[in-house]
Amino acid sequence: MKYLSLLLIALIPLPAFSDEPCADLWWSRNHLFDQAGYCFASPLGKSIFYNGDCTTSTVPKLSPGAANTVSAIREEEARWGCKIDTKATYLDLDRLDLRRKLVDVAVNDGLESSCLGYRGADVAVFAGASEQTVQIGRIRAGDTIGLAHYSMFEGWQFVSYGTADTSSPSPLLGWVNVDFWAQCEAVAG
Repeated sequence: MKYLSLLLIALIPLPAFSDEPCADLWWSRNHLFDQAGYCFASPLGKSIFYNGDCTTSTVPKLSPGAANTVSAIREEEARWGCKIDTKATYLDLDRLDLRRKLVDVAVNDGLESSCLGYRGADVAVFAGASEQTVQIGRIRAGDTIGLAHYSMFEGWQFVSYGTADTSSPSPLLGWVNVDFWAQCEAVAG
């Protein structure tokens, strides 16, 4: 019976993020520039980010934390050989609606681990690596949680997660400050 349960859990669809991290990395890097007031000139930048509140067309000076994150993102982009077509007007990336709410961005490592069949208490999901940011979701028992980003903030993890609730769009994403791994029916990746 235990093996049948694990097989059924393995059939639960994982959060459907792209196999390669390039679009995620491009978005995260440029989201930091957008937050700093950068005015995008490329068709892709204009279609993804709102230029109505931008203040500069030169690359803005970033905070030390944001500059370190951009550096880490560029290293990952080089490692994966990323080449995003900025002449396009569409970015193949899930849940831009939720990503636009993010205060803190994460650096995709291109490797995904998953918690299949989360069994713990509800977990609040935040827009940033702080409980002072807006709560943008909630992980519940039975959800599948994916982890494909470096932990950049002590105690916080950026996750994607899928829910059994068919009325909820999937995947969902955000920041959690709970170590959920011991409360998984099974772990993959």
